Amino acid sequence: MSDQFLSSFSKLPKAVQPVSSTAQFSNTLPTLECPGGVPRDKYASYGGNSLEVMYSIWNAYQSTIGAQFTQSQSNIGAPVDPTMVGPKNIYILRHGEKTKSVSPVIQYHLNQNGIYRACQIPTFVNQLATIGYPISYMVTSNPCPLNLANNSMRNEQTIAMASFLLNIPMFIYGGITDTQAVADALFNTDPANPFNGLNVLICWEHTTIQDLCLKIIETSNSAGIDRSTMGPDEFFAQPSVSDQICVDGKYLAPSGEEPFTTDPTNPASAFYPFWNNNNYDNIFCFLGNTSNTDFDFTLSNQQYFNCLTCYPSCELKIGLFQPMSNCSTLTTYYLPGSTQLETECLPPTDWTAP
Repeated sequence: MSDQFLSSFSKLPKAVQPVSSTAQFSNTLPTLECPGGVPRDKYASYGGNSLEVMYSIWNAYQSTIGAQFTQSQSNIGAPVDPTMVGPKNIYILRHGEKTKSVSPVIQYHLNQNGIYRACQIPTFVNQLATIGYPISYMVTSNPCPLNLANNSMRNEQTIAMASFLLNIPMFIYGGITDTQAVADALFNTDPANPFNGLNVLICWEHTTIQDLCLKIIETSNSAGIDRSTMGPDEFFAQPSVSDQICVDGKYLAPSGEEPFTTDPTNPASAFYPFWNNNNYDNIFCFLGNTSNTDFDFTLSNQQYFNCLTCYPSCELKIGLFQPMSNCSTLTTYYLPGSTQLETECLPPTDWTAP
């Protein structure tokens, strides 16, 4: 694909400075559109014609900019930059809304709000394309098995609709803790690396997104790749980054308190981008600068792209080390065994500012 095609796109606007958590929760769809706390069902009357409706929806999306871009790459060749290792720009989303599992009813999938969000992701991807950032590939994780504590297929569900409707290939490199495998694939030094110079959308589990971000910067800073001049500690401690992700303060875990062990000689861990348990609509953006010598970071929000559900997401923005969970263990919160502060969208009380 020619450079002229890409040059027709404008530059992504910077997100507005995020508000303090005094606002606590983000805006949602109008109340009238949320009977029972979930989006209104406007489809039930179609009944047996559902397959025709689904086919028509796919067909309608084929004329959109996202689908057309994918087709152009297929026909002409993706505009891979042979001088660049890894993606030009990376966007990271959390999966859509879920209902907390209470045995014996286990919620392996998204709830209605999450499905509604997933249905809006194709429009979000198309809007990214219109402002100059067409998505070439999507990356997500394998599902957590049904017989484990934190079972889930929510990551795949969230972006499957966009992948299907816009014909964008989806890659999976392991489970939610296999963050290094993802970073290694994205920044593979093989000249045939399919991600080189392109835009990638990642959908991931919120308790391992922080580690995924660290692995992306750490790997892009590796010898022979040189896409970042800084390691993760220095990168996230930059005022241009920390001012976005630490609006409500920077915190360190209580010393010696498991599993919140942090390195006391490494205060930059307080600047890492924490993803709150009740936040579903943030976007972490790693944007290549003009000379492709380093990444810029922008914390954006799906609301800026008119992606709304009936669920009020927590807009708390703090710098906090976030221990990873996996398929066998449930989410770890600020306080071991307690979810109160996250539920209330408040910063931790027994953590200390550096």
